[in-house]
Amino acid sequence: MKRKIQILMLFIFVFTISACVPVPVVVGPQDSGYNDQYVYDEYGSGYDNNYYDVPINYGEPCYYPPPVNVTFAFDYFTYEIVNGYVDIVFWRGGHRYHHEPWQEHGRRISANDIRSRDFHHRIRGSELYQHRKMLREKNNIYHPDKYYGVKSPSKRELDNQRRLREQQQQDQEKQRRIMEQQQKREQERENQKRLLEQQQREQEKQGRLMERQQRDKQKQQQLQDKQKRLMEQKKQQQEKQKRLMEQKKQEQEKEKQKKLKERQKKPEQEQEQQKIIM
Repeated sequence: MKRKIQILMLFIFVFTISACVPVPVVVGPQDSGYNDQYVYDEYGSGYDNNYYDVPINYGEPCYYPPPVNVTFAFDYFTYEIVNGYVDIVFWRGGHRYHHEPWQEHGRRISANDIRSRDFHHRIRGSELYQHRKMLREKNNIYHPDKYYGVKSPSKRELDNQRRLREQQQQDQEKQRRIMEQQQKREQERENQKRLLEQQQREQEKQGRLMERQQRDKQKQQQLQDKQKRLMEQKKQQQEKQKRLMEQKKQEQEKEKQKKLKERQKKPEQEQEQQKIIM
């Protein structure tokens, strides 16, 4: 009897521990949830912008804003029971990253509160749509619209929404083509502007080259004129030197003639003096 009581106590202890440490699990598709049609409206998020009550499902990933304020990044969070109270466990990179106790007005939320008050967490329609989308893509978990209190659209509404999406897609395609044409025209204007600027630079470059050539030509002409003047000056100096030489030669010739006459005249004078003496 005592041994049976020990086994029963051990079983209760193990059950209690396992209940306190739940882990996220991949839930299979729910009935009527796989083929749910999501409603699209002007918010682009799948629902109107009202608030919806999201049921608390322990261990299921939640991709909407948590009921507690945090300042770090995370992939998703889960609700888990720890010692009879509900904690918000944050996950990042497939591992537990952080946990926060869920409190309301300074009082911790317990599992009994969740069961007794049919506790929900209110989020916007856009956040609910994003949560359902991520839950389907990343965890293969589906819940029907009625699980979240979302009214299923009628066939007429679906047709209207489909036509609205098609019209929006056509408008977007038209707008895209208009933008492409505008970009193309803008690109052509830009290319033409660059071409004109390049031509203008080439003309300016050609003008500077011609000015430089003209300056070089003027310098060459000035150099030639200078050389010509130097040659003329040299020629004039040579002619002047020649005249001076000729003039000097004539003077020397005159001097020579004069001396010659004086020598010729001197014997005559001597003869006359001798005659006088005689």
